[in-house]
Amino acid sequence: MMKMEEALRRQQECGDKVMYLVNSGHFYRGYGAASFALHNLMGYQIVSDTFKSVGKVFYSGFPVTQMERVQNEIVAKGGKFRKLDGGMTIEFSGIPTKVEDGVKIIDRHDTTPHARKAAENEKTSADGSLAEVIALSLERFLYGGERRLKMQINVVLEAEEKI
Repeated sequence: MMKMEEALRRQQECGDKVMYLVNSGHFYRGYGAASFALHNLMGYQIVSDTFKSVGKVFYSGFPVTQMERVQNEIVAKGGKFRKLDGGMTIEFSGIPTKVEDGVKIIDRHDTTPHARKAAENEKTSADGSLAEVIALSLERFLYGGERRLKMQINVVLEAEEKI
């Protein structure tokens, strides 16, 4: 199964003409140029995050239940689509990656109340189906829970150090 680093490397090798969607649990994610193509194709949000292995990366994603819809859109727009690794990785091409000025990019580490509220209220696709909204809300809830748990662990560890 392809990982983020491999997808980014392969995309760069071919000048971002071929892009990859990588399965990550119940979601597919496109990194770099693939995130811009997904935004242009489906209207999905673009998120900015920093990873130790590759630095700053833009990504976009969608629930696996939307794969057929995304595939149909790629083909309808004249693009090419191919499943790799038994469908765990998707290779596609022929979708523009240029994003218009003013497109909102969500910073994954911006945790100000205003940024969180904006991210929660932002539609993630053109149709905003209920299943998609629920899936993304669940992802945000789980991500927030993970951060709260890490903060609680740090508080306990700091308290133990003082003892």
